[in-house]
Amino acid sequence: MTILALEHVSKTYYRGGRHRLPVLRDITLTVEAGELVAIVADPTAGKTTLLRIAAGLEPPDTGTVHVDHRPLPATNDPDPRIALVTRTPPPRETMTMRMLDLVAIPLLEQMSLGKAHRRVTPMLDALGVGDLASATWGELSDAERTAIQIAQAAVRRPLLLLVDNVTTGLGIAHVDAVLGCLRHAADVDRTAVLMTAGSLDEAAHVDSIYSLSAGSLIAMTTPRQRGRVLDFPAERR
Repeated sequence: MTILALEHVSKTYYRGGRHRLPVLRDITLTVEAGELVAIVADPTAGKTTLLRIAAGLEPPDTGTVHVDHRPLPATNDPDPRIALVTRTPPPRETMTMRMLDLVAIPLLEQMSLGKAHRRVTPMLDALGVGDLASATWGELSDAERTAIQIAQAAVRRPLLLLVDNVTTGLGIAHVDAVLGCLRHAADVDRTAVLMTAGSLDEAAHVDSIYSLSAGSLIAMTTPRQRGRVLDFPAERR
């Protein structure tokens, strides 16, 4: 089932009111439920713009965006079906919270704090940050912060998970843990996952890879080997 469909999406920015800077040119892309797709490109190629359009946070100049077969309006209000992960720090008022509680925040409208903790704990363990459950944001390294942000998005089990360039600069072990978590979201939760990366090494074991160059999306050879599925313990009741 198609979760995300971009059709003939284009975007141009203007500098000084006159200079045109085409960022995206006639982009057409679909991501299915349970599929992990990566877009690999240089930092200024337009990857973030593409994800913001896919999240409904920025309108395309031309083209359409559909999520779960419905048009996605471009608003400043996040769609509850979509989780977008960037390296933006969390709100200041949450930075003194322990990580177990921070990651659990999106679940608290659906379940008790205890049940949310039981879902969060195995995800933190799988990402290699289980020992940081009682730590605060200021005590974490950049790699640990990335893992926490992935956990907070994936624990919601969104329909569409968008991940913007978070593996860049991480060590191999942390990249593997992040990709394993995204693979789990796709394979087990049937989430449609679209991620961006700066190199092929940061996007191993995905289902499809595209490059973004001069605003155009180009399909690359599909990886032959898929990543492992993380062993998340069954939720305790």
